[in-house]
Amino acid sequence: LYTSQGRLQGTIDVPLSSDGRKEAELLASRLSTFSFNAIYCSNLQRARETAAAIAQPHNLEPIVLPYLREYYWGPLQGLTRDEIAKYYPCAEPGFKKGVMQSVVGGEPIRYLIGRVRLLYHFLMNKAQDNRDSNLIVVSHGRFLHYFLIYALGFSLKGPRPFVISPASLSILEKKSLSASFRLLLLNDTCHLECHTW
Repeated sequence: LYTSQGRLQGTIDVPLSSDGRKEAELLASRLSTFSFNAIYCSNLQRARETAAAIAQPHNLEPIVLPYLREYYWGPLQGLTRDEIAKYYPCAEPGFKKGVMQSVVGGEPIRYLIGRVRLLYHFLMNKAQDNRDSNLIVVSHGRFLHYFLIYALGFSLKGPRPFVISPASLSILEKKSLSASFRLLLLNDTCHLECHTW
């Protein structure tokens, strides 16, 4: 959500920082023993770089899906929390409560939910093609947050129940096409926490 300088990033398209590249490498190392059929990523540079690091040991080419991009925060992008509180005080309570609300001048929440549904149905179609598919999705905090809520059948109207950290790993499992998704792992960052640089 925020850069290392504490600024709201959203769709501002910048490459990974040096720390971000190290985190991507650590995540890639953790996933190097996993078996998966394809990797999909957002079209923003930071996601593409992370996906490339994950895909490299598997000799796969990441497939870019632009609708996996992060939420567009409009005029709040590039601002710190203090600047948001000062210049856009109406938006600040929603941040503090984790409320799922649109930002004036930003992407309407219904558009974000529409993109989440696109991914869901895309993955369901892939599952029909190959029931043993293991897929990796590299996206961004708010998008993944909404996707997990939607895939698990939770309400999209309440406060956001999860935290999604940069370079974290979450795993969903679906035993059959008719089965519900099960959450096996959420926001796991042990590959980062055990490492110092």
